Amino acid sequence: LNDFKTAWGITTENIPATGITLDKSTLSFTDSASQTLVATVEPSDTTDKVVWTSNAESVATVANGVVKPVSNGSATITATCGSVLATCSVTVDIAEEEQVTLTSIGATYTGGEVAVGTALTALTGITVTGTYSDGSTATITGYTLSGTIAEGSNTITVSYGGKTTTFTVTGVAESGGDTTDISAL
Repeated sequence: LNDFKTAWGITTENIPATGITLDKSTLSFTDSASQTLVATVEPSDTTDKVVWTSNAESVATVANGVVKPVSNGSATITATCGSVLATCSVTVDIAEEEQVTLTSIGATYTGGEVAVGTALTALTGITVTGTYSDGSTATITGYTLSGTIAEGSNTITVSYGGKTTTFTVTGVAESGGDTTDISAL
């Protein structure tokens, strides 16, 4: 069989790698675009194959030398060929603007008129919605309210995540002029 392989120019000899280098020793990512590492192996006719690995796939992944950032942090990419290896240090620092953030909030009130002196925490019928940088919206809980309920039109401020909005509540005096705080009852 070996004579047949020799006649056809097929080598059966193992040629181990004696060295490997990468074209870059460091990579920095500030956006989500991939970058490519090129491995040079000695001797060029080695029968060993290059195997790529990342020590932190939650930060950066690698396939055939193509490094893709995943999340902010540091990783080491290793190219191994037989018993030799080379490494590249990777730093990922993707800008905040590529992450989804809260851009504004809005509030609606459907609770009707409220007795003068009612505590803001007793108000019902408030819906607060957040709008995000990717265009999505979601109902928000955990917001804070400020203002007081006096007779007539009242502007109540809603705050959440550094954003504010307002809605209007009509305060009415209870019969007999009693302005007792109903939230304390």
